[in-house]
Amino acid sequence: KGLGSGIIIVCRVGLGSDVAGGYTYSIIENARLAHVLQKLEGNYVSPERLLYHATLGGAIVLRDEERTGSLDVGKQADFVVLSPGEDQVARAALDDATTPSETLRSLIMLHDRSHVRATFIDGQLAYSSSESPSAR
Repeated sequence: KGLGSGIIIVCRVGLGSDVAGGYTYSIIENARLAHVLQKLEGNYVSPERLLYHATLGGAIVLRDEERTGSLDVGKQADFVVLSPGEDQVARAALDDATTPSETLRSLIMLHDRSHVRATFIDGQLAYSSSESPSAR
């Protein structure tokens, strides 16, 4: 029913990376897809909002925000380390970014799986690329 009915429906929104709910396990690729689909509908979702929905927003939907969703002390630290490496387009966009929002937008919109340098699960290194530390 419409809002004129006096009924307000509240729903939790978050992004996930379960392939059954999308096309990829990459939360960053899912954030980019959410941005594009919302833009097609005439809506703008800021990079900061996408990051929120991909982190704490997703944890809140799962009712797991006390344990996951941010890098707060005491929470399970699952995160990736990104670097554009030899990707000149992504590197140029990141170099040209003048605000955190522009940097975040470039990381989301130009993301490629080759940019993942390391993956940490519960604070422990689970994956590391063969790129040398000096190239990061």
